[in-house]
Amino acid sequence: VDAYNSKNNLEAIDAFKEVLMYDPENALANYNLGKIYYETNQKELALKYYQDALNYNPQDSNSVLSIGLIYFERAQFDDALGYFNQAVEMAPGYGLAYYNRGTLLGQQKRYDEALIDLEMAEKYSPNDSRIYMNKGMAYFFTKNMDEACKNWTKAAEMGNSEAIKAIGIYCKKNPAK
Repeated sequence: VDAYNSKNNLEAIDAFKEVLMYDPENALANYNLGKIYYETNQKELALKYYQDALNYNPQDSNSVLSIGLIYFERAQFDDALGYFNQAVEMAPGYGLAYYNRGTLLGQQKRYDEALIDLEMAEKYSPNDSRIYMNKGMAYFFTKNMDEACKNWTKAAEMGNSEAIKAIGIYCKKNPAK
């Protein structure tokens, strides 16, 4: 973990693989290897380690969510939704699970459902600007520009560059300011 935190991925990989030599069913070592491989864009290898982590710890909501994210990126939306649903069920206070599911629902043009999940994501992860960006998008597509701009403004105040662009394009400037 120290090697991973120090961004020394090769050392971290060697250390986690050594753990697995002595404890092949160590779910956390499998998850951490999955995380490293995901971050280094080796998604197939990441998926294998996340699945192993889940096999050894069926309550591992991080691995469930990570598997869902890989399926989401592959545009395997039904599979991704199944994993996101499972993550929300396993860990009802996991803001990222709601965020990912809400984002997926938004891409499927299921904006009302997306907004419900993004509200839950906001409840559990209020400092994540991506939530407000995506809430703004959902409101934009439902033609509620006041709420869209309100959420984009909140995301922009948190430093979200996409929200700053959205405000510049879609939100009317207040002449009183």
